[in-house]
Amino acid sequence: MSDNNEISINFKDYISYTLHRWRWMFVWAVLIGVLFGGAYYIYKSHNSNTEEYNAALKEYEEQYASYQQQVTAWQTEIDYQTMKQEAALGYIQRSVYYGLDCDNTLITMGDICIKPVNDNYDSDKLKSVTFLYGDKINYGINWNELGAIVNLGEKEIRELVKVEVDTNANVIRLRVLYPDSDSARLIIDKIYELAENEKEELEQIELFEASVYNVNSYYDRMLTIDDNRNAANNRFNNLSAKIEEEQKELDSIKQPKAPELVSKRKLIPMTVLLCVVGAIIGIILVFVVCYNRFVKKGIVYSAGEFNRISGINNLGVFKKNTQYPIFSFVDKLIDKRSDDYLAEEDDVVNKKIILNIKNRIKDESNILIIGNINEATIKELAEHISKKIDDIKFETSTDLSDSFDNVEKIIASDKVIVVLKREKTTLPDLIKITRIVDNYDKEIIGSIIY
Repeated sequence: MSDNNEISINFKDYISYTLHRWRWMFVWAVLIGVLFGGAYYIYKSHNSNTEEYNAALKEYEEQYASYQQQVTAWQTEIDYQTMKQEAALGYIQRSVYYGLDCDNTLITMGDICIKPVNDNYDSDKLKSVTFLYGDKINYGINWNELGAIVNLGEKEIRELVKVEVDTNANVIRLRVLYPDSDSARLIIDKIYELAENEKEELEQIELFEASVYNVNSYYDRMLTIDDNRNAANNRFNNLSAKIEEEQKELDSIKQPKAPELVSKRKLIPMTVLLCVVGAIIGIILVFVVCYNRFVKKGIVYSAGEFNRISGINNLGVFKKNTQYPIFSFVDKLIDKRSDDYLAEEDDVVNKKIILNIKNRIKDESNILIIGNINEATIKELAEHISKKIDDIKFETSTDLSDSFDNVEKIIASDKVIVVLKREKTTLPDLIKITRIVDNYDKEIIGSIIY
């Protein structure tokens, strides 16, 4: 074999060596998995009692109160504007005035004229009388009676009838908007009756120096101005636009997010994940530790690797004793997949050892059986061989060093058998014993692997 101390490993042996530590893998996987998952679960499950959570909860309550105030204020404003919009729409739908066709409806008009008694009159007084007369007519109208003529309510008839006072012309003009001219003239006649009653009261005024008479004529004019109706429609549309804008403002208010109360059920998926991660880390940790030991110590694991490294023929390979009887079938399964294919049952191995030794030794010889196994095992092996082979003397040693007693035994022997222990024998040990034997020109006839 080479005399250099360079260490190389058999990857398959390393995997087998590590997998035989599957019990430690299980222990560390459980420990680290429980540590990771348990720490997370305990921390999160107690999070609701921490000062941080309480502070976040207080801040949330303040934000939520402010949020509710804003939402309530905007919603109240929207409800108010919606109510106004509905009122405006209902008014437009119920109103006769807003239902008129401005291109096909006539304005029926009638005039009440005030003239001075003689040419010597005070124009200012006449204007005052005109204004006073028009005011009394306007405020003296019974709108319900007027509306009853065309089956309309007070509000609707007010939109259709206008009393206008022209003090410059000393005329009170009556304007009635109604699709039916005859009905419009009936309304004007009713106002004429009121004017007659009011005239009698005005004639009692001492300063009244004018005669009041009704023209009692009617004339119609096309309705072409629609500003009032447009104003109502614009008002409705403006309310709609305002409601839409306010609704956008309301929708833009974001509700604050409450700090989450920890649910134990929600913690389970992450807890399980962390347990799995911890278990994987535990397994990796065992692989790393085993790799460190396997490489640093240069452990020679299988019989095939012993033979490959040392070049020494195997006289026999015993099966590895199972250290832990519980679930030993797992260890046997791993052994089947390992490179230790030469291992056999004890009876078979003992017979092979005897046969190989007889084949290699023809004369009387002194054989030194040296190895790194316990003294009782190596002596039992020597006694067993000596019973089966005559004329051979056996010495044993459990010291692989170059101590004086060990060297003395090597010099006194003719040949050497090396007994090696799996997982205990390292590459430096193997190099050392073969070098010592070579230094004294002794032949190593083979190795026995336990």
